[in-house]
Amino acid sequence: MPAATVPDSTGGVTVSEISTTSATLGWMRPAYDGGAAVLDVVVELSTDAGATWVPVPHAATTSTSLALTGLVGGTTYLARVASLNIIGVGGWSPAASFATDLVPATPPRQLTARLTGPREGQLSWLAPSDLGGATSVTYVVESSRDAGATWVPLEIEPFSARSFHVDGLARGTTYAFRVLTLNGAGASSPSNEANVLSPRTVASAPRGARAKPSSITSTSATIQWLAPHDSGGALIVDYVVDVSVNNGRTWVRLKKPQSRTRAVRLTGLKAARSYQVRVRARNQVGLSDWAMTSFTTDEQRRDRNPR
Repeated sequence: MPAATVPDSTGGVTVSEISTTSATLGWMRPAYDGGAAVLDVVVELSTDAGATWVPVPHAATTSTSLALTGLVGGTTYLARVASLNIIGVGGWSPAASFATDLVPATPPRQLTARLTGPREGQLSWLAPSDLGGATSVTYVVESSRDAGATWVPLEIEPFSARSFHVDGLARGTTYAFRVLTLNGAGASSPSNEANVLSPRTVASAPRGARAKPSSITSTSATIQWLAPHDSGGALIVDYVVDVSVNNGRTWVRLKKPQSRTRAVRLTGLKAARSYQVRVRARNQVGLSDWAMTSFTTDEQRRDRNPR
């Protein structure tokens, strides 16, 4: 009787039931057991394309399958199997490659935010430390205007750049930003938060200043206007009105109580005289640019109820 030897190579390795952290290996028995019963198998895994191999601990088995657990999501593995008899370990099977399911990536790192203009800013961050097994990831930016109580995704498609330009910031408002990483498994947890404060400024000029035509008499007129398009992020507390009778060479400030009312009644005017009027808004920061208008009083007094 010939002396026993190690078994032939194990063959036909298959991988099934793959999940994020587990998989099931199957294999074919060696064609020849070496003349001694197979007592166990040796299973090894590699995560570096076969440069190094790590044995998989398991109870002795003569089965042709083994459940692998404790795997890392989003990782590509090579698996090989060899049969063991009383003489020793037989030849290795061909390596079988498989990849565990992706897991969410880790968050972007070191998010920073800075203002680049009165109503715009720039966000930047570092890539996640772990892509969750994906070869590439995208990002989505969220913003909050209530100190993080609620978050709103910015209305853009996910993107791969690690910076983002934000504009249209409301003046005098503090914004918080955070970024999430996206891969095939979904979204990561959020990055750190980064804040910017869009500074308050003076308002833009009042709009549509004019003398209401039906209000003009020989001695009076009503000047009206619309609120500034941009309040500067601060409360408008008053409107300043100046009047000129010499085409703006000199101006006289209209004395009136502080008011947010967008109209004034000019009285004591002279008949058939041209007047120039300018109006500016005052907010909690300062004074806006002027809005200008002009009108001419009637040649003679007439009764009219201004509205």
